[in-house]
Amino acid sequence: MKQKTIAAKVEIEGKGIHSGCASKMVILPSDAGSGIVFRRVDLPGKPLIPVMLSGVYSVERSTNIGKPPEIVRTVEHFLAAAFQTGLDNLLVEIDAEEVPILDGSALPFVDLLKQAGEKEFDAPRKCFKIDEPVWIQEGKSIIIGLPGDEFHITCVTEYDHPVVGVQLFESVIDERTFAVELAGARTFGFMAEIEKLRQRNLALGGDLDNALVITDDGYLSPPRFPDEIVRHKALDLVGDLSLLGKKIRGRIIAVRPYHSLNVRFGKILEQKISEVTTSDSRRQKVLDIRDVMKILPHRYPFLMVDKVLEIEDNQRAVGVKNVTFNEPFFQGHYPGRPIMPGVLIVEAMAQVGGLMLLKTKSKENRVPYLAGIDKFRFRKPVYPGDQLIIEATLIGSKGGIGKVHAEAKVDGSLVAQGDIMYALVEDKKDE
Repeated sequence: MKQKTIAAKVEIEGKGIHSGCASKMVILPSDAGSGIVFRRVDLPGKPLIPVMLSGVYSVERSTNIGKPPEIVRTVEHFLAAAFQTGLDNLLVEIDAEEVPILDGSALPFVDLLKQAGEKEFDAPRKCFKIDEPVWIQEGKSIIIGLPGDEFHITCVTEYDHPVVGVQLFESVIDERTFAVELAGARTFGFMAEIEKLRQRNLALGGDLDNALVITDDGYLSPPRFPDEIVRHKALDLVGDLSLLGKKIRGRIIAVRPYHSLNVRFGKILEQKISEVTTSDSRRQKVLDIRDVMKILPHRYPFLMVDKVLEIEDNQRAVGVKNVTFNEPFFQGHYPGRPIMPGVLIVEAMAQVGGLMLLKTKSKENRVPYLAGIDKFRFRKPVYPGDQLIIEATLIGSKGGIGKVHAEAKVDGSLVAQGDIMYALVEDKKDE
């Protein structure tokens, strides 16, 4: 399978189901490895908001990404449509904070993206195969992942309501089955809870044109499927797991799922991916220190990458920094309780990202200069003896500018993360 984007720009507009505000989306083609990225064109600087699990902001009745005020709400239907249509790379310009709800389903997005056509890249599509059972449970709700060769979903819902009761959906999810069996299932709500939701500034844009409303006696409008409730829950699950950025191969069993549980299950899968990557990389490194020195101009004591474990051309790189007690900065940086300076953690992350950008034929005669850092957070201190595993993922690259999202972990725990921008300047070596 190859990565894809759309062949032509398309547009769609409507109102947000929770905000009730009008919004317009302009969906544009994007480069291989860039993923799906939103751009809030209504905010100063038109900030980019990449789609990723670590970027989930809140999950109250919808899945919302970014950090206030740079957020995009209710992304799950669009992401399900894009990813299950086979599109990995899109730039989505939006002029408000919420994705339009349209008819309450993902089907209008599927039709729009098919209308746009597709463009295929040589780069392989990112996949993750579940190879051992994983699960998460909260109360009566549980999601289980089991090994399998296809993306298969079993979803069960149960409501103490005479009309809805227990519903079951089960199917392999591919482009055809998604479009036919899931995409058309609409969001739903119970009449008895609508007023309470609106008091919390939710469902302000909900109506009979974009939601299946359930009363004590039945539906206010005819359902599209006899089991439309469980199908929509399965649609939400597909959309939330799309935040992983990888096609899943495995069997997912979800009983009474909801957005928060879906996202937390996705993070469990993400951790498994990290563990597999680290395990595989320990067996075979891609670049050793001599290879790194051929690409980066840095030298001791400012060369902060010891080896590269994994690299995908202009898309993603995983590098290692072994933090030893002999590092020169430990002599003066909290010498009684030595910790690695935060600025040097950023430098190590920047070098991994810069190395990834340079590991392409079009950039091999460039030098990466740090042009900006954004949204950086430090979670835990780094001590002598720690091993930093740094993952850099491309956000975008055009001309002499590149931007990556970088994360640094120690023993699987996140210690720092943020976005880094580079100016890729021509390397004019001394004659």
